[in-house]
Amino acid sequence: MSIKIPSAVAKAAYWVGVLIAMVSMGGTVFAYTQGYQFMSVQSDSMQPYVAPGGAVVVDRKDTNIHEGDVITYRSPVDRRTVNTHRVVAIDVYRGVVTTKGDNALAVDTVVPLQNVLGTVRYRLPFLGYGLDILKRPLGLLAVIYLPASFVVMAEVRRLTKYYSAPPRHYLLYR
Repeated sequence: MSIKIPSAVAKAAYWVGVLIAMVSMGGTVFAYTQGYQFMSVQSDSMQPYVAPGGAVVVDRKDTNIHEGDVITYRSPVDRRTVNTHRVVAIDVYRGVVTTKGDNALAVDTVVPLQNVLGTVRYRLPFLGYGLDILKRPLGLLAVIYLPASFVVMAEVRRLTKYYSAPPRHYLLYR
């Protein structure tokens, strides 16, 4: 048994999906141009502040760091690793900060100030799962490329119908 969805409902759902995608992409681009970046949280080192699968919004322009701030930084050991931890000490003379995860027992190694990417401004629960999906080829295909191809196909269908219709001649009455 198949369920028949009315075409008006299908069209409305389609355009709502397109609108949500456009607003999401536009908001992300706007945030990035204003110096913010979305990053997903992979571990439980910052629980209960932010859980794994969550996301943080990092203000990359904020260079004013204080003890107690949550910062995102590149690991001094492995530059490919990015951590988000709380600042427990600042040594301005050496140009380093000491951080610690809220859920960790010990402090981390000192981090040079040039490794700091920014200060965490917002926490977004569960958004990190979506960000992780977009990092994978199949996720990118499902979330970006397929909906975009549907929009292109709908436009081609509309333009084909418009240009294949016979021209309308209008009679002018005086």
